Amino acid sequence: MPTHEINDMAKKEKNGRPPISEIHYWPTRKPLIVSRAVLLASISDRLQIEDFIKLISNDGKVPTFKSEPWKSGLYKKIYEDARRRGEEIYGDLTIYDPFAGSGMIGFEALRLGFNVELSDYNPVAYAIMKATLEYPKKYGKKLAEDVKEEGERIIDELRRELAELYPDHEGKEVKAYIWAWVVECKWCKKITPLVNDWTLLKDKGTITYIRPEDGLNFRCYESEKIDIKGNVDRGKALCLHCGREISNEYIREDIRTNKREILLAVALEGRTFSTDIKKHEEMVRKAHEILEKKKEELAQFIPSQEIPSEIRSSNYLTSWGDLFNDRQLLVLTSLVKKIKETVERYRREKGEEYARAMAVAFAMWVGKIVSRNCRATIWDSSRFGIGHAWLIKSA
Repeated sequence: MPTHEINDMAKKEKNGRPPISEIHYWPTRKPLIVSRAVLLASISDRLQIEDFIKLISNDGKVPTFKSEPWKSGLYKKIYEDARRRGEEIYGDLTIYDPFAGSGMIGFEALRLGFNVELSDYNPVAYAIMKATLEYPKKYGKKLAEDVKEEGERIIDELRRELAELYPDHEGKEVKAYIWAWVVECKWCKKITPLVNDWTLLKDKGTITYIRPEDGLNFRCYESEKIDIKGNVDRGKALCLHCGREISNEYIREDIRTNKREILLAVALEGRTFSTDIKKHEEMVRKAHEILEKKKEELAQFIPSQEIPSEIRSSNYLTSWGDLFNDRQLLVLTSLVKKIKETVERYRREKGEEYARAMAVAFAMWVGKIVSRNCRATIWDSSRFGIGHAWLIKSA
């Protein structure tokens, strides 16, 4: 087995991010090239190393996740010989993977023309495999076209209904809203934010950061070198007003009870920031009012299940719905409501199974949206972006 060559190709693939890896986060995705190599090595004991490398990589001419060299030319004959040898050894070439995860082995097996049987006890893994393997194979491009068409329609409708809650900032598009939890100091009784790092952007040797001024007002600064450590460390905090330590136990209870937060700044197009956030705070309050009026209509879409104790967010929050502020809840529940209506329409018009395929695809979409639109995210100052929740331990 040419392990060095496979390792090199796997590294390139991981840098390239195959589209199948992007549909939903999964923590242990294996490079497709490795799955392909294992499968091809398993079906024949007569493949020459040179032919083997050509089959899995097409001589490195295109990214391995786009390459299918076994389908044409000389490589096709090499593969057909290997496949015949596999049938001599095993008979029916069916791949069984009882712990399939996101289905990377199964995906490559399908591309190679094998029969595939996959399973996993994790419901997220099961849904990912349905969305990336079973339903696309069954329904083809038609499913992708319908999901795209309906998704674009839903986005257009939501923009018309809710765009006012996300206004531009002095003519610039807002890329992100940077929030922090706040608690009442146990000692001085003043409200203090909880911030690990005041950095907003690290760019070409220059650091953009914010500092509190006059209580809970903030201002942006730039510097080449500065200590911008926040007031939170290892779960404990220092009050910005009196400087005394606030214990993690107290912080947990305050957040769990009050769920208070403060908008520190907005990130704008052009990699700039502003701490003039009054207009945006007003829109958050307006979203709260709208959500209250629509509570009965949207209640069924607000996740009320208790967060399991093994999830670290349960130290601070009670239910899954607590992972979202009111504006996020309004948008997400409105989105899910429209998705449900769309799936029900497809159920009536095209049957139960096709409606399930649409629903699973939409579920992947919602998962992607939630991963960067909830209280479990962080601001990534090195990339000028929101770090998605699935990578954060507190999530």
